[in-house]
Amino acid sequence: MADEHHYKFNIVMSCGGCSGAIDRVLKRLDGVTRYEVSLKDQTADVYTESLDYETVLKTIRKTGKKVTSGEADGKEASVEDPATKVEAEPVKLEGAPEKLESEPEKLKREPAIVAGAE
Repeated sequence: MADEHHYKFNIVMSCGGCSGAIDRVLKRLDGVTRYEVSLKDQTADVYTESLDYETVLKTIRKTGKKVTSGEADGKEASVEDPATKVEAEPVKLEGAPEKLESEPEKLKREPAIVAGAE
């Protein structure tokens, strides 16, 4: 028999419908041996022998509820959705300076341009 895993999730739930949605998806998830959803504590405790943490997290997310933190077997686990994580790299534009000059002593005032703007 495999070891049982315990996953705990803190979930934003404002009503019985919210906790009911979590209850329904966990009830239908094959591999969950038992679970408890608490609207009062804003938590879901899930016990399983065959499912990994990410699978359970994704299932809870399908309800549209926000998962604010999680634990896997008593240790803090990420709730960040890798699908929404964006890592932008700087884009180098040909002909553009590496750094824009914005220091006051390097700015040049053109009185004719300023006067024409009025």
